[in-house]
Amino acid sequence: MIDIASHIAAKFGTEVLKASIFGNIPAAKPMYRLLNEYFTGGNIVETGTFCGLSTAVLAMYADHVYTFDISPRCFIERGSKGEREAKLQSSDPETMCEAIWHELAVRDKITPIIVPRGTSPDVSGIDFSFAFVDGDHTTEGVTRDFEAVKHCGKVLFHDYPNIAEVKDFVNSLTGTVIVDEPLAMWLGDDSHETIRD
Repeated sequence: MIDIASHIAAKFGTEVLKASIFGNIPAAKPMYRLLNEYFTGGNIVETGTFCGLSTAVLAMYADHVYTFDISPRCFIERGSKGEREAKLQSSDPETMCEAIWHELAVRDKITPIIVPRGTSPDVSGIDFSFAFVDGDHTTEGVTRDFEAVKHCGKVLFHDYPNIAEVKDFVNSLTGTVIVDEPLAMWLGDDSHETIRD
């Protein structure tokens, strides 16, 4: 995991890592741990693509990742025009997400889907066994995303300790919740148990 973050930072700059779970190596370890323990194969749905680094890591585990975001340009819109053009010229992709996915050789395993702000991701017709929720962090947004993906039975939430709306929503769920900060993993079973790692 250190190699991925270091490689991406060297190629695209450290700005790409700042808002990503992979910008902080200790914070990224729980994601690997929870994926290794609870992801059993198949496809993953992600809400909130941002710069696409989490998407790329999920694609290293999954058969395919369907990632939903409100921005068609993701992270590349940030920074000056010259910075954006320089980053794009290195791999000639349309977006920073595309550049990262190509760089990590997972582009063919990812389907990005743009959704209008304030709407649920339409996952009808997508067979998936795991979801990663890291999109709209408002109570309404987290609720919308969760309601859209919960039928898979395994939902991983980012920003559990950092954003009150996410933490309050996760704490209100029935089923088993595994807390491994900065993440919380919901398992759709009949219990109401919180496990802290």
